[in-house]
Amino acid sequence: ARTNIEFKLIQIWQELLACESIGVKDNFFKLGGHSLLGVRLLAKIKSVFDKDISFLFLLENPTIADLAMKINRAAVLSEYKVWSPLVAIQPKGDYSPLFCVHPAGGTVFCYLDLATQLEKKLQPLYGLQAQGLDEHQALLKTTEEMAASYLQAIRSIQTQGPYFLLGWSAGGMIAYEIAQQLYRSGEKVAFLGILDTYAHSAKNSRMSALVLDDDIELLARLYIKEDPYAELPTDLIKILKKLKPRQQLPYIVKQAKILGKLPCDISDIQAERLVRAFKNDCMLVQKYKPTSYLGKITVFRPAEALIMEKEKSNDLDWGSLTKQKLEIYETPGNHFNMLFYPNVKILAAKIWDCLKKYHLSNEQAAVAIFD
Repeated sequence: ARTNIEFKLIQIWQELLACESIGVKDNFFKLGGHSLLGVRLLAKIKSVFDKDISFLFLLENPTIADLAMKINRAAVLSEYKVWSPLVAIQPKGDYSPLFCVHPAGGTVFCYLDLATQLEKKLQPLYGLQAQGLDEHQALLKTTEEMAASYLQAIRSIQTQGPYFLLGWSAGGMIAYEIAQQLYRSGEKVAFLGILDTYAHSAKNSRMSALVLDDDIELLARLYIKEDPYAELPTDLIKILKKLKPRQQLPYIVKQAKILGKLPCDISDIQAERLVRAFKNDCMLVQKYKPTSYLGKITVFRPAEALIMEKEKSNDLDWGSLTKQKLEIYETPGNHFNMLFYPNVKILAAKIWDCLKKYHLSNEQAAVAIFD
């Protein structure tokens, strides 16, 4: 440590990571940090330094040296003047990037644990976050418009295919439309991964009902309950009823931060924008009408969903949209925890198996040309 700030940060890391030997250039996520520990780290920084560090900054600057510099400058968001949907969660690697589309709500922190697993394989990973989470941004009005915006961002760092796409929940439908637009422009999509998304979202009546809920209840379901479709605890309902309307939102946000479901630096206004973005994303994918796809689709289904939804199509209706053989993989957990520890370890391994097939065949072809 070269400064008092760095020294205090090392102490915080030692506590969170249970690791004694930490250098100022060490990467938080390479030392074992993950999304939940990241939330706790930001809360500690707020408590010790009274500074709000954004999760986005931590993703892109995961060292003590970077965090100390940011704390010293006391200007957390000033560097992000030019907004982009693209978030470099894990930009380093030997292969073409995997582009992961946000679920309903618009944030991409859900892919952090996946990125830390794929980083070991030298697989770059970028997130695509929604427009409309910031104060002066308008929400996009169609899935096609959203996909076109994300595709423009993708092409800013990868000008030609083959492309690798992944989407969870509502993000699966958006990723599908990005793939369609790529095919129409003559590009190749080597991998289109769908994480537990229905091909025809309007069929998912649970999502339709959820969008119609009161905003406060919706916020509570999303960020306090693990399963947004489960009933809220009666004690929570009693507390909310006793509070004045203007007190309900701050209470829910505070409880979500305590549970680690929301970053400590998020404000009540930003939480309202999350709800607005969630409802908008759900409505867009419900209105979207997918057409036949020329490429291959790979579907990942959590084991608990397969058990609970025996009466529903195992392929979530994606088989009706492509003439190519559909690949379906079973992964641990349910819809809401399949991307988080420890379930993400198996999911990441299966995704890597899919990506590796293309990477190896491409390397073999390059060797053959060289020979």
